[in-house]
Amino acid sequence: MSRSGFAVWCVFTASAAIAAAGDLAPREPQAEPEAAGQVAGAGCDRGLTVGVELTPLRLPGIVDPDQDVIRLREVAGSGITVRVTPVDERGTPVDGGRVVILRANETRSVRLAETLPAEEVIGRGLLVEALGGTGRAEILAEWLAPAERDAVAATRPARRHLVRVTLPTSEALIDQAEGSGALDHETAVLYRVYAIFGDARLPAAYRGDDSALTDSLYLATVVGEFSSYSPATQAALQPFLIPPTYQQGYQGAAATAMGPESSVGCNISADWTYVENTGGKVRVWYDVNSDDAANARVYLAQAENTILPRLQALMTGHPLLSDDGLSCNGGTDQLDIYICDQNQSVTVPYSGCSNSPVFIRLRRDTITALLAHEMFHAFQFSMPIAGCMSSEEYHWWSEASAQWVQDYVYPYDQDEQFRASTVLFHPDVPLDLNSEPHWYGAYLLPFYVYRSTGSADFVRASWEGCLTQSAVKALDAALPGGFADIWPKFALHNWNHDPVDDYTKWDALKTSTYTAIPGITADASALPDMELALDVVPQHLSAAYKDFVFPDSSISSVAFWNGVTYDLEQQAVPTFGPFWNPQSTSPDAVKGIKVQALMKINGAWTQDDWTNKPYVAFCRDLKAERLEELVIIVSNSRVDDSGGSFKPPGMAPVLWLSGFGCYQWQGTATYTFTGGDYTQTDTVNNLVWTRVPGATQPPSVSYTVTGDVTVTASNGCSGGGTVHVSDPIFNSLVTWNYLPAAAGAVQSYEGEGLETTTMLPITCRGVQEYAEAGNWFNILSGSPPTIPFQRVSTDGKRMTGTLAPGPGISWTWDLHAVQEP
Repeated sequence: MSRSGFAVWCVFTASAAIAAAGDLAPREPQAEPEAAGQVAGAGCDRGLTVGVELTPLRLPGIVDPDQDVIRLREVAGSGITVRVTPVDERGTPVDGGRVVILRANETRSVRLAETLPAEEVIGRGLLVEALGGTGRAEILAEWLAPAERDAVAATRPARRHLVRVTLPTSEALIDQAEGSGALDHETAVLYRVYAIFGDARLPAAYRGDDSALTDSLYLATVVGEFSSYSPATQAALQPFLIPPTYQQGYQGAAATAMGPESSVGCNISADWTYVENTGGKVRVWYDVNSDDAANARVYLAQAENTILPRLQALMTGHPLLSDDGLSCNGGTDQLDIYICDQNQSVTVPYSGCSNSPVFIRLRRDTITALLAHEMFHAFQFSMPIAGCMSSEEYHWWSEASAQWVQDYVYPYDQDEQFRASTVLFHPDVPLDLNSEPHWYGAYLLPFYVYRSTGSADFVRASWEGCLTQSAVKALDAALPGGFADIWPKFALHNWNHDPVDDYTKWDALKTSTYTAIPGITADASALPDMELALDVVPQHLSAAYKDFVFPDSSISSVAFWNGVTYDLEQQAVPTFGPFWNPQSTSPDAVKGIKVQALMKINGAWTQDDWTNKPYVAFCRDLKAERLEELVIIVSNSRVDDSGGSFKPPGMAPVLWLSGFGCYQWQGTATYTFTGGDYTQTDTVNNLVWTRVPGATQPPSVSYTVTGDVTVTASNGCSGGGTVHVSDPIFNSLVTWNYLPAAAGAVQSYEGEGLETTTMLPITCRGVQEYAEAGNWFNILSGSPPTIPFQRVSTDGKRMTGTLAPGPGISWTWDLHAVQEP
């Protein structure tokens, strides 16, 4: 008898959808005497959900309790997590359901009665849903009658267009509901636990996108608060706190038990067994009906031979706490690891939310690096700390240090890098933010410190310090030099791009803050001037990055006015108008604040500390200052914001960009004087004004002159000669390159050329006389100068003009900006 192929789709709700992805087309019918369907995996990308509202698969109920086996086969070459849930005639779950994890190309036979009570399965419909993964599963049920197979096949929905959306996690939805009062605390606790285990009793309104979540410490909160819950809530939560080998445990086996343990009186199911080493410290448990025996041996070998020795050396003096004598402890004092079908791996404390022995429920598709992560949680729980491991003060560091341990134990396995973007793409978020998945990305801090110093002692020392203080303060005390020394360096390395790309060199980590920060292109669009007020107000243990790229020669003058660690103000000056005036401020006001710069000049990168510099100016016309890219990094190493968030002491810092030339001006100048029967013309055809050597001191740029003045007498006189300009006292040019747009002298210049040391012979009416070059160059509009000044051309590259202050006197000039070759 042939069977019909049909597609099986995921369940969607208005507020939170678990999506279907992959090949949505039904497979061709195959000649097997079984009913079959396909469930598509949720989410093509971690953290993203893909799909539309589709119809779930409902199989008719089981009649014969001896025929309750469903075969699941992954057919797309990728993992997928499926849940099978008994439902009543209205489609309401009557149980938490059975989560089944399929590895790529794996086939599993699942006997529902192993974990679901017979009274909840017999006669019930079965709802099949995909919870996560990118694979595709076939569901094969031999016990369905042919007519029922055809009926299910006929309900197949048509292929539909997929839309990518981003959804909050289930925990976020539950937190929001509890915060608004829609859920009371105990209900919210129960729902969070349902979400961790993939329990079908979680209402659809609180089902978010949990596909990117790997583990949870929330059961520490449950254990810590357990005595405060009502008896009904305690009864509902108790199974989640007992290992799955016991009938009392969540999804504990419903088969006949082996009998009571010798010391604790808990019944271990005959469906579970374990592997261990003689004299070993770890037991790895697995369901005998699964194909996990080989995986259990791999986990055991890695735990005993690789992970445990590394973690014991890391946490010297702090061994794992023994569970000897505790109820349902696996029969020995070894660390028990249970391979389970569930949404997330969990490390469960026995007797408290810290300073407690634990057992580990490990997702059956977990890689060994994640096993190291969970085992480090066991070491953390063995530490006496001032609060609960899952509380705000410690949770972030629990996950950050456990995520780092993956790299510490397996330095050539980069799975931990999956979380790096949560910090690198959000540098403005505090390191100790107690939020998922950010706390995993915070592993970068211990990664940087360990890789750069070669010592991991600070990790153990930080957990020792948690006995009396929060994790962030304990870490501050444990770090070499504290956050004050480490944080600016860490912020610099998080750029992870030229010229600071050690992450890539150390661990092939290519994710970087550089990829998340939009670069600002500084080109002709900035002309004539661009005044950028930089928004850099980093919270504690965060940083701000500004990246500027200069693709061409249109921008000549660049200046940074430090409004971060200086009190920046605009000072009013008569005639000139306001200009930026950074003043020193109190050390306490800028404590922990650092300003660093990365500069690419002529293809070579350099870095500098600008914290104690009131301003920094560049003349891109000069080869030594020809910026191609500028990165400004402002970091805040303060441990908390208890004294208020950091704010600039005065104005926000400013980056000034202008096309105004700043290195050299070349061209011609002419002076003409006519009086009675005498005319003198002074001409400079090789006039060159060059910036005074040394650093520029905004707001102006000063120049020295070279050239030759040719004096010609006419109109009744003759003679003259040529004088080399040599008097630096009376020759000057000043350009006002760095002034706010409101300044009266913005984009202006002024200058004077006067030669008085050489007398040139001329003849007037037959009489020998002498003339001096005199005031051959004058771009002044008064003494002192008054508005309006002479202004540069719109692009900032040309000075042209005529000044005729009275009859018979005039100056003309034509100069253009020149870059150093």
